[in-house]
Amino acid sequence: NLQGKGTQSTRLTERYKICQLSTGDLLRQAAHDQSSSEGQRIRKTMEAGGLVDDDIVLSLIDKNLNKPECKNGFLFDGFPRTINQGEKLEELLESKQKRLDAVIEYAVCISI
Repeated sequence: NLQGKGTQSTRLTERYKICQLSTGDLLRQAAHDQSSSEGQRIRKTMEAGGLVDDDIVLSLIDKNLNKPECKNGFLFDGFPRTINQGEKLEELLESKQKRLDAVIEYAVCISI
């Protein structure tokens, strides 16, 4: 019975009644929004195989942190990936008077 990060994330979000903020999911959802110029930019960048600008990703996280399901806490999936993203996330959380309680890194052995 293999239990990967998705399984563990689901367990954590259900147990602690927190929301999961997966940057991949957030970007895909935004890219499908044809009415938004931000969504169009994201879609074009992703279709070209590029990396979406950090400020856009932070904007998506910011919007989602305000959702009622995130009031008890949140679990980031796939973010931050760089020191710059981590610093910007720290600034965002401070501005909202929120903090990180823990950081979990999943290390997976691929030679199974």
